[in-house]
Amino acid sequence: MLAWNRFPQDYPEVPFLQVQFEDLKRNNVKEVKRLAEFLCRPLSDKVCEEIADACSFSNLKQASVHKDPTHLNRWIDGSSGVFRTGETGGWKHWFTVAQSEKFDRMYEQKYHRPFPY
Repeated sequence: MLAWNRFPQDYPEVPFLQVQFEDLKRNNVKEVKRLAEFLCRPLSDKVCEEIADACSFSNLKQASVHKDPTHLNRWIDGSSGVFRTGETGGWKHWFTVAQSEKFDRMYEQKYHRPFPY
């Protein structure tokens, strides 16, 4: 994360847009519009809505059902290795409360701001 967050300062000549999964979940149309503007391809709200719908987790997961899964890394039983739940907060299934609090403290020490998600 440190490297990604430093990238725009280290390489200001390289166009850079960081998209967070949590932001996509909150407002995917807004994020599609932001991406289009970053690419200098502004789109109407209607087109952004259509793209957001076509790229929704459920639509992409359904489309992947028709792909050959043998080339995918099955890192979780029953998962294609590409799609999991499509929800935020999955860390709660892996981190204890103490680990989460420790992460939050470490993040704040490194970035001088609270973890945004």
